[in-house]
Amino acid sequence: MRGIDAARTRLAVLKMIRRAGPISRVELARVTNLGGATITKVTSDMVARNLLLEERRPLKSLGRPHVLLSINPRSAAVIGVYVGHKGGLEVSLVDLGGNLLVHHSYELEHYSRIADLTHKIAVHLRHFIAVRPAHSPEIVSIALALPGTIESPDGIVHWVPTMEQTITPVGAMLSGLLDLPVTVENDVECLARAENWFGDDSLDDFTIVEVGTNLGAADYVDGVTRYGANGFSAEFAHVKAQTGDGARACFCGGRGCLTSYASTGGILRTGQSDPDRLNLDLGQIETAFLALTAAAAEGEADALAAFDKAGRYLGVALSNLINMRDPGIVLIRCITPEVADLLKGPLMETLQEHCLSTILSRTTIDVGVAMEGWRWRGAAALALEQTYLGGGIQPGGAQAS
Repeated sequence: MRGIDAARTRLAVLKMIRRAGPISRVELARVTNLGGATITKVTSDMVARNLLLEERRPLKSLGRPHVLLSINPRSAAVIGVYVGHKGGLEVSLVDLGGNLLVHHSYELEHYSRIADLTHKIAVHLRHFIAVRPAHSPEIVSIALALPGTIESPDGIVHWVPTMEQTITPVGAMLSGLLDLPVTVENDVECLARAENWFGDDSLDDFTIVEVGTNLGAADYVDGVTRYGANGFSAEFAHVKAQTGDGARACFCGGRGCLTSYASTGGILRTGQSDPDRLNLDLGQIETAFLALTAAAAEGEADALAAFDKAGRYLGVALSNLINMRDPGIVLIRCITPEVADLLKGPLMETLQEHCLSTILSRTTIDVGVAMEGWRWRGAAALALEQTYLGGGIQPGGAQAS
């Protein structure tokens, strides 16, 4: 095994041990479909790096005892950082088993430049690291999730909503300021990682769509995130729902983007006399959207019509995605259960109308809400993944390169 293949194999093995451990090497080979020699090589190396623990359990009959493997949670820790649409900063310290050790929220004032935001995040992270419990494991990796267009493999942020469009090497900046490896990712990828690493079904192949302040989508294939050729994640929010002179303006500078019709702000715009503009800040949008949702739940016709239109716009876009990619499982995660209920009917009707029946009949559509704590879970999962891919820590405690 060399290069990417070796790293992916190591990631698959460690994730399975985290899910199913304590587990024997024989059982591990069976559930991962990897050869015994490969399992022995990978796990022996990880034991030497202190990432795995071996537990010997005696057999009831004569013979060699069982050796069971589990993640060593005390070997190191990672930090997951999430920047929300409303400016809050969530920071979590997580051990290598994925257990939450410390969580803290910080207020962030508005910044027009991504570089200024990055420096403020570094200030808060220095504080977080300084005041963490003295007994906590050594920190070996940091992951940052935030909304925007992000070239994740290189940690480059191209654009964040409400900020100037300046290409900023956020990952390299934070790494230099904090002297730790830093990975940066789009917030919807963060939602997908939470499902993959912490979901009850441990899904390895699926597409997830977020319906909230913004729209977004992410793909998981064979247990890892699918990026495009240039390192960008899917920009589902900017799939075109309308074209021509009547298409709504989008915050990206274009017109007709799906987010202008099916995000919380887009749904609010449907009920306005001038749907091309929504002169509300994020807090006002949240309040107005809750009121619209309540009105729809009570059967108010205009409110119901706004959700119906959003569900159908979303359904057309998802039909194109399903027909093109055959994802097998599509998770649609809405901001509240009430929103999920209001969108599900028109969404499913539209999928029935526009998807190829052969593909749709074999596709699981799950409309609901995101798991509790998905922000810290997803950000931490990215840091854990980078640590697992890199081999955890070297014998003696140094981070693997």
